[in-house]
Amino acid sequence: MSELPWRFTLEVRRESGDLAATTQASAAPCIEAAIFRSVWMGELANEGAWPDLQVTPEWLGDGRPVITGLAVGVAGGTPRHFGLEAFASQARALIRSLDAAGRIGAKERVRWNVAADPAGDPAGLGKVRISRSPFPLEPADLPDVAPGSFGVGFAAEVLAGLHDRVRSTGSVEGAELLLGRLHHDSTRRAVQLSVAEALPLTPGRGGQSNTHFAFDPGSFVAARSAALARRDGLRPVGWHHNHNPCDACLERPDCDANWVFFSEDDQQVQATLFPSPYMVALVGGKIAALPASRPGFRLYGWSGGVMEERHFGVTGPGAEAWDRELGAFADGAPGRPPVGAPSPATPEKETTCPTN
Repeated sequence: MSELPWRFTLEVRRESGDLAATTQASAAPCIEAAIFRSVWMGELANEGAWPDLQVTPEWLGDGRPVITGLAVGVAGGTPRHFGLEAFASQARALIRSLDAAGRIGAKERVRWNVAADPAGDPAGLGKVRISRSPFPLEPADLPDVAPGSFGVGFAAEVLAGLHDRVRSTGSVEGAELLLGRLHHDSTRRAVQLSVAEALPLTPGRGGQSNTHFAFDPGSFVAARSAALARRDGLRPVGWHHNHNPCDACLERPDCDANWVFFSEDDQQVQATLFPSPYMVALVGGKIAALPASRPGFRLYGWSGGVMEERHFGVTGPGAEAWDRELGAFADGAPGRPPVGAPSPATPEKETTCPTN
C-alpha cells in the first residue's frame, strides 16, 4: 500500500461562487493508468509491488490550490499527464446526488473544480491509501498489434450471440459480463485484450426495462467469482449492455436515430465495477445507419482516466461477416437476419424518436 503526498478535494460551487458541497476526490484512475502503461511498456515489472510514485498537481496559474490536472511519474520514468476530465465522472456523480437530495435547484447552474493540498497533516487526515495487484498479463506474440499500442479483439461467436440477444429482447435492456485474456508482447511493447465469452447478468431489484438495467451487486459478484474460479484462464475484462430503440424505430426501417452511446449512468457503472485501465464496455443497439432489426456495436475503453470510443477487431469463425466500418454483421450473414426482417418484439405504442 502507498500513501499519496496530496489530498484531492472535489468542490461544487454555485453560480455565485459559494460552495455547495465538497468531497474527497480520487486520483486512483490516473495512477492505475500510469502504472499500467509503465508495465505494458516494459518500464516496470508486473509484480504487484507498489512502485515509487511522483504525483505532481498542475496548478491553475497562481490560483492554488485549484488544479487543471496532474502528472504521475512511475519509478522515476517520464511523468504522464492527466487532465481535469479524469475527475469529471466523480464530479457529475456528486452533482447528481446534490440534485437528488434537493441541495441544488433543478435548473441551478453549478461548476466544479478540484483542489490539491498536502496530505502530510499531523493527524494523518486525507492520506489516500491504495492497494493493487499484478495486471493479468499473459506473454504472447502479437504480430498484428502495432508496437506500443493496445488492441482489442472479439471472437465473432461472442458478437453473434450478443447480436441475437439484443435483437430477440426487443425493447428490454440486458447486460453481460465479458470474459477474456490480456496478452502482452514485451518485445513489441504491445497489448491485446481478447474477449472470448459473455456471461448473462441477472438484473437487480430495480429490474430491467426499455431504458434501464438495474445492476445487482450480488449478481455481479457471483458472476465475477464464478469467472475467477474457472480453469480456462478467462477472466472478467468488461461488460456489454444494450440501449433499445423506441417503438417508432422498430416500425420504420429507414429511421436514422442512434441509440448506441456511452451514457452518464454507464460511466458510473464502469467507474464502480470495471475501473481497471484495461477493462472495456461494449454497447449494442440501433445505430444511425441501420434499421433497428440489425443491431450494431460500439466499444469504449479507458484512456487517460476517461472512457473513450475505441476500435476493435473480430476474429474466428464468422469474422468474415463482420462489417468493421458499420460495427455490425453484414446483411444476410449466416445466422443474421436480413435488413427489413421484422423484429421479434411487437411495439405496444407509438413514440417519437429523439433528435440526434
